[in-house]
Amino acid sequence: VFQNITRFSVIGSILCDEGVEFLANLTHLKNLSIVRNSKVTGKHIAELSSIEELQLSYCENVSHYYLADILSSLSLRSLDLRHSTFSDVSMHLTNLMWLSCETLVTLKIDWKLEHTITALQTLQALKDIEVRNFNTNSCAICMRDEQIHCSCAEDIQSRLIPRFFRTLIARTNITKLTLEAEILCRNLNYLHHLRHLTHLSIIAKKAWLDGFCIPMNFSQAVGQLVNLEYLYLARFFYCYDDVIYIVDRCRKLNEVRLKQCVGFSDVVPYDLVEVLKHKRTKDQLPFRLYMLNLMVDSSETCSERSRDSNQEVNRFEDIADYIKVIFL
Repeated sequence: VFQNITRFSVIGSILCDEGVEFLANLTHLKNLSIVRNSKVTGKHIAELSSIEELQLSYCENVSHYYLADILSSLSLRSLDLRHSTFSDVSMHLTNLMWLSCETLVTLKIDWKLEHTITALQTLQALKDIEVRNFNTNSCAICMRDEQIHCSCAEDIQSRLIPRFFRTLIARTNITKLTLEAEILCRNLNYLHHLRHLTHLSIIAKKAWLDGFCIPMNFSQAVGQLVNLEYLYLARFFYCYDDVIYIVDRCRKLNEVRLKQCVGFSDVVPYDLVEVLKHKRTKDQLPFRLYMLNLMVDSSETCSERSRDSNQEVNRFEDIADYIKVIFL
């Protein structure tokens, strides 16, 4: 029975390298997920020849040398290394490591300066990339003036981030992008060049006034992504006018997901319907709007209100032909 297992997930340090070696008996294993583990170093994972999707996030003792062995031995399609420590290594090893990943389509990593740019330049099959944990701290003067962009930064990161975006622009086969709001909103001038994107996820790392305050030109920048089909926003503050504008401009957009965004009201779906009536064909409807723990002006969430009564759950039935509103 166990030999038929195709997916194995474990959270916490209950699994060690010896336990990973045992997984070699699972000959049909395709997906391995190890999260928040301080014991696993990556040893023996290269022996799991059937693995196609690998997650080693929040694993603080992953060895770069074992990781290089994994990437040269396995034909991975998806790799998640967020919050794992593997940055203290020579650039030469990093180059060789990424050159081995000829089949990698999805990559989720932390910002590691030149190492991240090297990965982006090298992985030719890559279509979906998520980069997190940029250092977005402003200097004391800009924090005092509440500036989103720190114009005083002269460190190596401030010089490399434009290079990262220019590399991203050149990689037109990358259609799915996930970035932190703080870094993307400081570099909106690059966004209109990413017209090949079909999926865009923007996640605020820090909450400002219980949500991320977006710059005034945010919606105009996203609205230029003519091929956009999917938009995900997390921890934004009063972003609904921007969402309506983006839905109006991006005519291929058919799904928006909002998580922990502040300021929702029942007017929003009805305003979206007015846009959809003029900017979508019948074949493109219904539009899908997913909402998770959205904060209204009071302390309660939309999800809580939806659970309170059947009337709340079904309150958008009159516009169901145009928009499907789902509270998660």
